[in-house]
Amino acid sequence: MQRVDGQSGVWMVVGGDLQFTPVTLGPSDLDGNVQVRSGLTVGDRIVVYSAKALSARSRITVVDRIAGVAR
Repeated sequence: MQRVDGQSGVWMVVGGDLQFTPVTLGPSDLDGNVQVRSGLTVGDRIVVYSAKALSARSRITVVDRIAGVAR
């Protein structure tokens, strides 16, 4: 979750490019899972980790999982 121009949202991958998408969040649980109430649909691809701050012009590499993280 990031804030861009005062809006909370996520970076979504659309056709290989990044697009900031505002989202509305619901409650979270003790494991850190958060309900997304609006802004995303099933199948949307979002950035879950980036070592650097992102912008719409950032170059990205899409991977299936982060190295060293168990599934």
